[in-house]
Parts: sequence; structure tokens; C-alpha cells
Amino acid sequence: MSDQIPTCDACRPDAPKVTDAQAQLFLQQLDGWSISDYNHIPVLVKRYTFKDFKQALHFTNEVGLIAEEVNHHPEIVTEWGGVTVRWWTHKINGLHEMDFAMAKRCDSLAA
Repeated sequence: MSDQIPTCDACRPDAPKVTDAQAQLFLQQLDGWSISDYNHIPVLVKRYTFKDFKQALHFTNEVGLIAEEVNHHPEIVTEWGGVTVRWWTHKINGLHEMDFAMAKRCDSLAA
């Protein structure tokens, strides 16, 4: 998994999905993320906790900004004290290397 984030080439219908072995390798490089089934699609998911809604909303906005930078967007659920982020590539109904790279960027924002 590269730390360099290009614009979204994952959003092509013919973009390659990561293999199960690649997904497990990339997952080991992340902290607290898991792969779960979401409407029969594998997604990366993590819940971040914050002391209040204001901090949760700030984080949500920051994730939105990095998503816009590369035109690759997660599902974000913002609540009092927490934000759940799910990354997957909609065009391929699965996981792409970009999803793991963006998860890593989310962790950097939360640090």
C-alpha cells in the first residue's frame, strides 16, 4: 500500500479489486480497521471516538476534504462522540488499494 494518494483510478468499472491476501496484508498496516460485509460488499470500517459532537463534526469535515481531493468518497456516519467511516469502491463493489490508502489518511487526521 502506497502512502502517495493519486486521484481516483479506483473509480473505473474495470479497476482491480484487491485479493483476499492483499486485503489482509494491507489491513495489518492499519490500526483498528476491519473488513466487514455491508450489503454483500466487503468494506473497510472503523469507528473513531471524540469527546463531543463538535470534534466529531470537525473530523467528518476533514475526511470529506481529503475525499474531495482525490474524488474517492466514503460513507461517514457522524454522531455525538463518534464517527464511523466505511471505505469501499462503489464502481467495483469491493475493495481497491485506494480504500486502504484513504483509511490510512483518516488515521493521520485523527492523530
